[in-house]
Amino acid sequence: MSAIPNRVRHWAEEAYHSMLKAWEMLEQKYPKPSSREKLHLITYAAVICGINRQVKDKDKLNTIAWHVYDKQAQDMVKHRDHSFSVKFLMAYLDANVHLGVISEKRALEVMQHLADNFDLSIKT
Repeated sequence: MSAIPNRVRHWAEEAYHSMLKAWEMLEQKYPKPSSREKLHLITYAAVICGINRQVKDKDKLNTIAWHVYDKQAQDMVKHRDHSFSVKFLMAYLDANVHLGVISEKRALEVMQHLADNFDLSIKT
């Protein structure tokens, strides 16, 4: 695994930059993505988490991806009003929780830090 952030601020920076990368990847594939196509950001969350944590085991990556899909499907019902950027960030942090490198409590702290200190409206 690559270096794991140890401070909320560092987790927030990593998650935010991962979100920007995911949007870049999405817009390369879909120059003007529809709402349905924007859901691919959830897939990118698991993929980028795997890259950042240097997970090479395909079975482990698939397990992370399915966990994230399941969790996000539940969250989408509860949080329909969240932007796609916020959905990505939640999925990215959840993937890291599933890997066991961050606690759910810390992930919530990171989300709060992101909301307080980063522009999460840059992409909707």
